[in-house]
Amino acid sequence: MSASPSKLLEVRGLKTYFDVEGRTAKAVDGVSFHINENEVFGLVGESGSGKSVTALSILRLIPNPPGWIEAGEIIFRGKDLLPLPFAEMRRLRGNQISMIFQEPMTALNPVFTVGFQFREAIQHHRAGTSKAEANRMAGELLEMVGVPDGARRLKNYPHQFSGGQRQRIMIAMALALKPSLLIADEPTTALDVTIQSQILDLMLDLREETGHTAILLITHDLAVVAETCERVAVMYGGKIQEISSVEGLFERPLHPYTRGLLRSLPRPDRPRQRRLETIPGIVPSILDFPPGCKFWTRCPEVQERCKTEEPEMREVAPGRFCRCHLVEPGSLDLAPGEEVDAEAGAGPTDATPPGASEATEQPRPKVSEGEASAPKAGVEGGARAEEAARAGAGPATEGAGDGQGAIAGASELPEHLVVVVRPPEEDEDA
Repeated sequence: MSASPSKLLEVRGLKTYFDVEGRTAKAVDGVSFHINENEVFGLVGESGSGKSVTALSILRLIPNPPGWIEAGEIIFRGKDLLPLPFAEMRRLRGNQISMIFQEPMTALNPVFTVGFQFREAIQHHRAGTSKAEANRMAGELLEMVGVPDGARRLKNYPHQFSGGQRQRIMIAMALALKPSLLIADEPTTALDVTIQSQILDLMLDLREETGHTAILLITHDLAVVAETCERVAVMYGGKIQEISSVEGLFERPLHPYTRGLLRSLPRPDRPRQRRLETIPGIVPSILDFPPGCKFWTRCPEVQERCKTEEPEMREVAPGRFCRCHLVEPGSLDLAPGEEVDAEAGAGPTDATPPGASEATEQPRPKVSEGEASAPKAGVEGGARAEEAARAGAGPATEGAGDGQGAIAGASELPEHLVVVVRPPEEDEDA
């Protein structure tokens, strides 16, 4: 029997608040989870749920004022990071814990060359590294993440790169020192789909190379979660609502919010013109969360108890945690192969979103008029359609686009891409 993997990071009861015009915004309110050595742990949820604030809190990068860490513990390799002096935290950042920030436009210093910023990080943590050696390392990393002629581009300033290239530079800097924990906050948001796959592979290669690097992957793309993560936490309203192995989450989601996210995804086994299901309403303001369960204002299964009593996070089955009054411990019959060690987490998985499990083993069909070639059930497209609907773009339908989705050469794109094409003319009025 193999030994359980050790915990690299454990977050206990983390609370991060912000002062907003004299009112307290509880952006993160009692978050607890752990990440094992060499594990890919996903953190998903709508915008405003507290994912990025959780990541910034781990590195103690919350701007104060207006924000502060009210309570909790952040245990990294057995040591609580919160009481550490600033100098010790600075030695950890970029060296043992690196972060790929969500906003590459503001993460790079505009008055220094990219090469200088690379060298500063490398030479600070690797004493004795020469300027030439640091430049060589930086140039190779830029080439690895898809920035051509990396050695020459080190002399350029951030404004001389496109937004996508700046994102790749941030990824290269985070990977430079092969950290023990890589926090990736929407690492592929500004990248085209062909580079997305390369970047994800690069992060996973680092994990395999070191044998200990763990990844905290923050993303909206459930297809990426299904293909890369081993365990996943679902956040809403500043709290984690569900923690599960990836297989368990996609096969049998427990929390009504998780089920709503998965129901909103396009599926190839449904009628093509059927409207996508949505979660009604919007995420409440962090200044005005409702009492009781944070999701009850949008939950189709709400009960009176939910409106006044905040549910506790409970282990309802080995490795399965859920914050819901409707899910009782011991009430879940695990599917074959779904049971996992509650402390160790799940092992590697090949879970895929609903409706996509069989398609991955079949040849990819060619794109023809009114058809899509993506075998991964439209996860990424579903998230975008949901965001468009919330922004007032109107209801989305499966298989129907705005006429701009026809992509030449789509059959050669990564598996998790969803290609949306114009439907046949006779269906446009349907």
